[in-house]
Amino acid sequence: MNLLHIEKSEQGMTLIEVIIVVVVAGILMGALYQVFITGHFIYTKSQYEENLIQNARVAMDWIVRDVRGASTISVNQNQEILTIWDTSTYSIEYKVMDSNGSKVLGRGIIKNGETSYNPVTSPDTYVKTCIFNPIYSTQSPSLTIGVYVKLELYPFNVGAKKIIKTPLGHVRNFILEGKAFSRKLVINEK
Repeated sequence: MNLLHIEKSEQGMTLIEVIIVVVVAGILMGALYQVFITGHFIYTKSQYEENLIQNARVAMDWIVRDVRGASTISVNQNQEILTIWDTSTYSIEYKVMDSNGSKVLGRGIIKNGETSYNPVTSPDTYVKTCIFNPIYSTQSPSLTIGVYVKLELYPFNVGAKKIIKTPLGHVRNFILEGKAFSRKLVINEK
């Protein structure tokens, strides 16, 4: 057998074939990387949205429970403060308040002239709007029988940009969008 003579079946890959394989593999890896990054991006964004929904649900549940057990409710003229009285010696007040640089919905218990507030929404949620629109009785127009609650929440801060770094160090930005929640509540409604 001559060393310079190679049969067709014993030939290796040519340089062109190697380059084509590397290019096709690179394109496939790039496509798979984009699918992975897009999935990571969607997952992260949905986590923020789920946090907003959970905060709104907790806030609305507190307000529903207090309004349904109330004997009287009132809303201030700016529709920013909801005050709820029951038959006992204390009242409950809801309003937007500052907490560590963020705006949260606060629930205050007023007893013997003293008020202690606790946040209802978490500090990592920014309350952009909280409006209490009173519902008046048709028989007695000065009597508040319920309230429409509109709550608009944002993660962190209004219009904040969130930066997601991918495993390879690439950066993707997205604007965190808010969500609005509203509910109609009537005193002693079951």
